[in-house]
Amino acid sequence: MKKEKRESPLWLTVYSDFVTNMVLFFLVLYTSARTSREKQQEMFEKIGATVEDTRDSAVLIEQEAGRKIEEMIQHQDLEEFAMVSVDETTIRVVLREAITFDSGDDRLVPESFPVLDEIVEIIKDIPNDVVIEGHTDNVPITVGRRFFSNWELSGARAISVLDYLKDQGIEPDRLSAVGYGEYRPVFSNETPRGRSMNRRVEINIVRI
Repeated sequence: MKKEKRESPLWLTVYSDFVTNMVLFFLVLYTSARTSREKQQEMFEKIGATVEDTRDSAVLIEQEAGRKIEEMIQHQDLEEFAMVSVDETTIRVVLREAITFDSGDDRLVPESFPVLDEIVEIIKDIPNDVVIEGHTDNVPITVGRRFFSNWELSGARAISVLDYLKDQGIEPDRLSAVGYGEYRPVFSNETPRGRSMNRRVEINIVRI
């Protein structure tokens, strides 16, 4: 006797199609996610390489700026009155009072203009922030002077240098000034030479 061929129920056919479609759907999602992760990784690698290249370029530009300032100091025979030091965070240009201000005054002397002009030419085309610090020795301000304390004097001197750099073309949003008075000496205030070395202005180029 010939057996009848039994057809699959309709629900089973529909269910099989649904399962097949779901498998295909998740395969597409998996492939898309994997591709997306690979693209993200590739993008992150490209960004990292760009940042590293930018950092390397900034380091070279900063080193060149420090070298030029040092050469300027040597060319103008200012080694006794100015110096440059470089560390991981700052290019520090130190100018002693002898070439920047008269005693007890915050007005720049004309002798400082060529030095500051050279510094402006070197740093005006780089984006680094510049922090100007004023420092004094520990000798009290003489009664009757314009300032009541060394702190006031040091701050006023820092602002005078800031104003000069701004007037010569350095963007104001790159500049800031601070006065430390007698409280950050680099030499002992017990000797005349130590005190003269402590009376200084520092132009700090902040490294990127």
